Amino acid sequence: MRLAFIQARAVDESLALADVSGALLNRGHRPRLFLDRHEPRLAAVVRRWDPELLIVQAAMLGEPWLMDVLGRLPKGIPIVLVGTGITFEPELLLRALAVRDEVIGIRGELDDSLPAFVDGVGIADLPGGVWFDGELRTKEVGEFPSLDGRPLPHRGLYFDRYPFLGAFPWKRFASGRGCIHACGYCYAAPLRAMHQDAKRGVRRKSVDRVIAEVLAVQRQWPLERVHFCDDLFLPKIGWLEEFAERWPSEIGVPFSCNSSPETMTPRNAGLLARAGARLVGLGVESGVDALRHGPLGRPTETEVIRAAVARLKEAGIQVQTFNMLGFPGETLDDALETVRLNQEMGADRVRATLAWPMPGSAMHLDAVERGLPDDMEEATKGSMRAVCVEDRAAFESLSALFRLGVVGRIPPPMLKAMTKIPVSLLRPLTLYDGFQELRWSGVSVPAGLAYALRAGRPVHRVTYHAALP
Repeated sequence: MRLAFIQARAVDESLALADVSGALLNRGHRPRLFLDRHEPRLAAVVRRWDPELLIVQAAMLGEPWLMDVLGRLPKGIPIVLVGTGITFEPELLLRALAVRDEVIGIRGELDDSLPAFVDGVGIADLPGGVWFDGELRTKEVGEFPSLDGRPLPHRGLYFDRYPFLGAFPWKRFASGRGCIHACGYCYAAPLRAMHQDAKRGVRRKSVDRVIAEVLAVQRQWPLERVHFCDDLFLPKIGWLEEFAERWPSEIGVPFSCNSSPETMTPRNAGLLARAGARLVGLGVESGVDALRHGPLGRPTETEVIRAAVARLKEAGIQVQTFNMLGFPGETLDDALETVRLNQEMGADRVRATLAWPMPGSAMHLDAVERGLPDDMEEATKGSMRAVCVEDRAAFESLSALFRLGVVGRIPPPMLKAMTKIPVSLLRPLTLYDGFQELRWSGVSVPAGLAYALRAGRPVHRVTYHAALP
């Protein structure tokens, strides 16, 4: 069967779609990807491919594009919606059906469910299925799929059709899926609940599997930097010891990853350095313990974060922190404490995002009780606003100023005064942010610019998840 995957743009590159595409190829099907932003005549080029099924990304913060593209795709071809949006807000199907007939959805991880559907399993019998039959209906999602022993991901899905993606020397991989935490702002806990998994475990690929996936890419496309985009890259000590022994000799490429302060022991930091880690991302979220423990549901002590940062820096590894602004209960002074903490720890790189109540999360439930704005479904990642606090304008300005404030060590009182500047006047800072992002990637400026001009701004990315497209 010929299948067409439809996404908005190159920065939405999905490891989950590459995984399921590999499974479909192994079953004799013919998947092909079409990126709307890079196809001036999307409907015509899709029609020439003559697919029997359209698989369209329905992701959070991507609904405006979804409704637009549903109206432009060729008629008479069944459409399956996949991704974070349809997974955590099945009601999205009803809004899609107002635009286009013959639309269904599949929730959760696609490794088994989408190939089963393509092979003829009806949506009513398919784990994770979403359909409309007089009323919205959802099918219970099955167990999490295993990760080893499957066909290798089909990275050519992206790199063959859009060579500028393959030429970019920084590429993402995943060593596993899942997270030990159950933070109030994240959809990891709702995803576990959908899959009837009460454990807070991480499914880890074997070191053999990880190296095989990277080698398959390294043999065909340039690879100078690897980023492990797992929610939590810090496996059991035996796995990490084997990885630290084999990665330098068998791959030999510097890498970055995201981890957790609680697990950053001196031994783990040393093994990461030995393996070739150049940067590790850690979640700070808030500089105030009570807020991190309360509204954010993250029982991590500030001193634990400080110790983790110090251990990584002592091991010669740069640290990037992830921070959240404008969540329920936070004041502007609280947010400035987050700036201060990052400055004191000497964070090398920082990211700050405005809190956004993801459907299904504890933060979303709280926000619903407080009263969500009616137009949230119209928002995209590039147009996110501070929806959980009263002083919205100040938080939006602080979000734009955050990176400069930390890296430039601007005193928090001065930064507070600067939040009176309208965020519209702070847009040029996105160039500074882009340069800082390029610096931590380790990619040269010419290569980074060449990619950015083709792929688009990262702020427009709708999803960045190893398990869900």
